[in-house]
Amino acid sequence: MAPVPPAYLAAPEDPAEPLLGRRPLADDLAAIVISDGRIADIVTVTRLRQILRQVMLAAQLRPARRLRPSTTSSGPEPGPKALTVRRVTALPGGWR
Repeated sequence: MAPVPPAYLAAPEDPAEPLLGRRPLADDLAAIVISDGRIADIVTVTRLRQILRQVMLAAQLRPARRLRPSTTSSGPEPGPKALTVRRVTALPGGWR
């Protein structure tokens, strides 16, 4: 088994957007998330693209939501540049 190149290792606080900018390993592996010296998660390009699409759609809908007052707002959803590996792995469905 070959070691994973350092460029394909990510920490939970790393930005998620740059993971799409490089060629995946084994057709779909964007990164391996390391936390406390252990593998915490696996990032696939397919799931990352799905999540980024969801964030972009939510950003497009945001102006329409502002027309209705809300008392339960938890603040704005982050755009794709604000996504971190930790934020994305916490979303329903995870990376897989």
